[in-house]
Amino acid sequence: MEIGIGKNQIFFKFNNTSIISQLLEGADDFPDYERVIPEEEKLKIARIERNKFLSTLKRITLFTSERYNRIKLSFGNKRLVISVSSPEIGQAQEKIEMDYTGNEQDIAFNPDYLVEFLQKVEDEKIVFGFMDENKPVLMRPESTNDYIYVAMPLKLE
Repeated sequence: MEIGIGKNQIFFKFNNTSIISQLLEGADDFPDYERVIPEEEKLKIARIERNKFLSTLKRITLFTSERYNRIKLSFGNKRLVISVSSPEIGQAQEKIEMDYTGNEQDIAFNPDYLVEFLQKVEDEKIVFGFMDENKPVLMRPESTNDYIYVAMPLKLE
């Protein structure tokens, strides 16, 4: 492997593959991404079976449209209600069991963001951590903190 470092670029060459990357000039150029990651200790935590959650989301999103691309997650004692209401297509609601015993909380999302995360994770359960309907949500596989996903909820209607 060849490695070359210039003033503001780095170069890697291996066999017939070359990669060139622009280097950032300083810490000020890179955003402080850690500020938007919620601290898990301060969150309400739900543990949800990934496959059930994913298949339910895929069914529920059949009732979304380009104009109404939002679902509502209603967290309650040991249950999650996933619902959608689209004037163009109709309404749908499904319930799944989960590990959660906190206060009831409604949160709205673009379902594509949740499906994207769930399709990448292989664990049987995911951790879904939230504060309220207006703060970033932290999702990760139950077995590890090595992969986290942060999503911003939509305004509830």
